Amino acid sequence: MPKIVLTFDPNAVRFPDICPVCGVRATKYVRLTITGSPDDLQFALHSYREFPEFSSGKTRRGTGQLRVLRLPVCEEHVYREDDSYRLRLVCVLMTIVAAAIAWIGLGEVFRNQQLGNPVPLWTFLAMGLFAVALVITRSAFRPSGIERAFRVTKVAPDLHEVTVQLTSREYADAFLHLNPSASIQKDS
Repeated sequence: MPKIVLTFDPNAVRFPDICPVCGVRATKYVRLTITGSPDDLQFALHSYREFPEFSSGKTRRGTGQLRVLRLPVCEEHVYREDDSYRLRLVCVLMTIVAAAIAWIGLGEVFRNQQLGNPVPLWTFLAMGLFAVALVITRSAFRPSGIERAFRVTKVAPDLHEVTVQLTSREYADAFLHLNPSASIQKDS
């Protein structure tokens, strides 16, 4: 999938009313928080529904700056931060339990091999469960659809320039139409 890299001023940006992931009409918003300080540049997506009193603007926080943007998305691709954390916690706990059971099963395999007894079936099932738990946990920690479709790659320390990587050509065209001062860097 081609990646489109755009640079824009977050103080004067307008986002298209379409979802960056699928291109359908946006009905919800996610909050894109960009923090800039000389030592630490961070950006994070947050569920907009948790902050209905939010208004777009730039504020100071400590030695850094904070910029919050409303990013329109469809109902299907709204980022629910609390759901994501809950799923990740359950997956990590499931993997820890499966690892403990697999460790016990591995000990049982070695013990039965030394005694010349057949290896019980449950030990292989325990190791298979651990492998499945690892795969599920890895998928739970993948970026969400909106995080993959609208990825912040660079933030200027003064927060006057943000670089994003988009996956949708249609969204990039609509974005450039609404923001003529934005620039496209490269198409890879």
